[in-house]
Amino acid sequence: MGLLMVLMFSMVPFSFCDILYSSQRCVDETGQIRSEGETWIANGCRQCSCTRGNIMCRQLHVRCYPKPHPHCVEIPGPCCPQWDCSIIGCTDRQGAPRNEGETWQDPIDPCTFCSCQHGMVTCFLRDCPPPPHVPCTRPPHPDQCCPDCNPSLTYYH
Repeated sequence: MGLLMVLMFSMVPFSFCDILYSSQRCVDETGQIRSEGETWIANGCRQCSCTRGNIMCRQLHVRCYPKPHPHCVEIPGPCCPQWDCSIIGCTDRQGAPRNEGETWQDPIDPCTFCSCQHGMVTCFLRDCPPPPHVPCTRPPHPDQCCPDCNPSLTYYH
């Protein structure tokens, strides 16, 4: 029996290094034990392998999704960001983000007021009070909708 075992070893070439490397293991960043030669995807964006007791990783080319809505909040991820879009908001005509329930005066037309309700922008025109019985010739200020027709301040032509 002993002679047969010697013949088997002499027919299959091996070295001490082969035995040493085949028994080595790696421990990944999650604490999982990996076998020699094992390959896995780490954090969704790296391909890693266990080689001679060392972990070797390479970056994968991953296509990340763009921000789906201006009000979504970025949650950093190991590879691509994740998006929390649970907070509803709006985007005004100038492209600025607005919060749910917010009301603002349009910067181009001071008589237009807009609000963000349930993710939608609704705009309305402000009504100016009727002018007093005295003629009002003063034009409104550039950032005002209605003229200031205070009779004590009105001037006549």
